[in-house]
Amino acid sequence: MSQPDQGLHIVPKFSRFGRALRQDFDARFADPLRASRERFVWDYWNVPGQYTLLRAPLTSLFSIEAIDGFLDELSLWAQEKLGLTTISHPWASCYVEGCEQRFHTDAAHGPWAFVYSLTPASFSKKAQGGFTRIAREFVNQDLSLPREENTMFIDIESRFDRLVVFDPRRPHAVEKVRGVQDVREARLVIHGWFTAPQPFYDTKLPKKTAAAALRILKKECASSLKASSLSWQGLGVLRVDKSAQVAWLSSLIVDRVTLDYADARSRQAFLGRLQKGLDANKQWTKLCRAFGKSRLTLPFECE
Repeated sequence: MSQPDQGLHIVPKFSRFGRALRQDFDARFADPLRASRERFVWDYWNVPGQYTLLRAPLTSLFSIEAIDGFLDELSLWAQEKLGLTTISHPWASCYVEGCEQRFHTDAAHGPWAFVYSLTPASFSKKAQGGFTRIAREFVNQDLSLPREENTMFIDIESRFDRLVVFDPRRPHAVEKVRGVQDVREARLVIHGWFTAPQPFYDTKLPKKTAAAALRILKKECASSLKASSLSWQGLGVLRVDKSAQVAWLSSLIVDRVTLDYADARSRQAFLGRLQKGLDANKQWTKLCRAFGKSRLTLPFECE
């Protein structure tokens, strides 16, 4: 059985606000012969040989109620699945005939990128292209083995109400769209990044308890990384509850030697060393018992 991809999440039927967002868009562009101010919203973004698409701020296309509802859902999902709380200012992009994104990376924007699709079902019947193509890994680990295209890239169709979240350090692209010219039939997505990893905890957890536990966890985490002499780079996220047992929530840590994601064995070995250090601290278990149903989340960077 193949291992799950640490750097990719695909969530179908993601948002309760998907249909409201879609209805807002369709209503705005319903009559192509009506030259209203609502239609004059697009930035035609063209960087020759790299990017060609229509883009606009969300507030130019959708109601505030639908936007806020969707972003609240997205933020809660990111907190629970990734351990991140901050979202970049998102945009909407529309891909009609000839629009595309060539391969690129976005490492500087945030540790995770997201693409939420509002593309209508009719797109797959009328158009070609428009799928998100993501490199499966960073390099070809075994240069002696032949590789075919489908073993090097993952192609993800832009289906309505599907959320795709991925590691933006991996090369990715949007295949050129052919066959549609009406924006109501085009590939339509909301996209951005989860940014600025910061520790957080549930609101019911007393601040003094959380601060004390966080100090201990940060110190032991740094100590365990140093003692392990790991050749790691990237973001890891840990979570702890009243059991005082620390667990991985998400990991984009890459081993500099293999140029692949840190494997489960090395991550568990690190966790074992960390837990041993925490258990040796007399305050740790006592602090965690006071968590109740609350949890504390710690993102940390490996340089």
